[in-house]
Amino acid sequence: MVFSKSSSTNDVTVKNTAEKDIPRKIDIPSKTPNYLYTSKRRSGKDGQIDPAVRQFAIEYRKQPMAEQTMSHSFLVKYIPFKSSVRCYEEYVSFNKKIRIGRLLEDIDDIGGAIAARHIERMGPSDICANFTVGMEQTYMNIPDTIEDYKLTGHIAYTKDSLLIGVITLEVVKDEQIPDNAGIFHPSNIPSLGVSNPNAVAEFSVVSIHIDSFTKKAIPVVQLKLTTFHEQWLFDKTGSIHDSRREIVKKRRDRQKIHLDNNHIFRSISTRDIGKGVIDDRLTSGGVSISDTRIENNATTTPQQMNGNGTIFGGYIMRDAFELATTEAALFLLSPEFETLKINDISFLSPILTGDHIRTSARVIYSNSPLSGDFVVRVEVDKRSIESSDYKPAVIMHISFVSVSQSVEIKKIVPSTHEEMELWLNGYDIVQQKNKHLLESLTGTKDPGFSLSKL
Repeated sequence: MVFSKSSSTNDVTVKNTAEKDIPRKIDIPSKTPNYLYTSKRRSGKDGQIDPAVRQFAIEYRKQPMAEQTMSHSFLVKYIPFKSSVRCYEEYVSFNKKIRIGRLLEDIDDIGGAIAARHIERMGPSDICANFTVGMEQTYMNIPDTIEDYKLTGHIAYTKDSLLIGVITLEVVKDEQIPDNAGIFHPSNIPSLGVSNPNAVAEFSVVSIHIDSFTKKAIPVVQLKLTTFHEQWLFDKTGSIHDSRREIVKKRRDRQKIHLDNNHIFRSISTRDIGKGVIDDRLTSGGVSISDTRIENNATTTPQQMNGNGTIFGGYIMRDAFELATTEAALFLLSPEFETLKINDISFLSPILTGDHIRTSARVIYSNSPLSGDFVVRVEVDKRSIESSDYKPAVIMHISFVSVSQSVEIKKIVPSTHEEMELWLNGYDIVQQKNKHLLESLTGTKDPGFSLSKL
């Protein structure tokens, strides 16, 4: 079987010696009316390559787009948490609020969808793909009341092979909620980069554009900025990304100095911290990081795949975050706590169908007795059926805070060299100026600030 491209932009003629020429129309998602987007596996389309689509993609990519607008990638998904009983049952958490873990699943789904729309990706048969490498909450002030919500997102920054999407959770007010429950491109696009008073949470999703054949990063179509507000959002998103990378570098350099030059960090053992500035914080009334560890185990299935044939990251993040909340409750022996910040989610390697995944959670730092802040680290490790070794796949750090005056916050004591490094990471996260806490108390909102990234 051979292929030839016809004069039409999206027609491919399939030639078979035993059959007549069969013209086939290949649909480009953005040019298909009422197209529903998803990063998850579609029924009957589990990552298999369609030769006709692959050939069309090869021809289509010979003349790549020079630039793309922010509004082109804009997508929306409604979550009728208040007006739909079915939706409420799916999204409600143990404290009758909306499940953040379930939101993370949707955020990863829409994050992949906006990146795919930006490059006009044509499913697993395309020769280009975007892989999510990180995610972070930049703002969150979700109300205690039950509300209807919607998630909106679009690509806000591009550079070389890098794409960064901004996804916002908004309270729906004076707006008709459509019956459509999927992710779609609306006919009316709001002004992007403009302050949104209905926004209650904001996340950034970082992706890398790659060649599906070589698996190497390649330049992505760059953004075309059409307004002053879009230019401001572009610059802000890029600045936050650069500052996060600088924070990571400085933190690693500082930790290396501590580990190289301070005998306390080199020779640390249980209850033998040594004499020093941190000695008063660690030598009495604490628990070891290892003593807080809990674990969950599972085996992945084809039903959990994404459009690329690997396991959909949204499922992994949802389960990892919910294990973190279980860890927080067990650490406090109380359900009275709030999520301060999802500091970062890093995707290190893809998970395949049939892999065994081991998800573990530990409290790596508590700010007791100064405040009720503490940090939970979640690690997702994978092991294939051909290997006996686990490899890291996902790492997540979440800051929680106790909201009960009667709950005692235990001190965390590092008992090994590795635990001391984790403790320093948690210490650094808590010591960053967390404006979210202040805004929660004052009722003010500023979705423009950024916090620490590990």
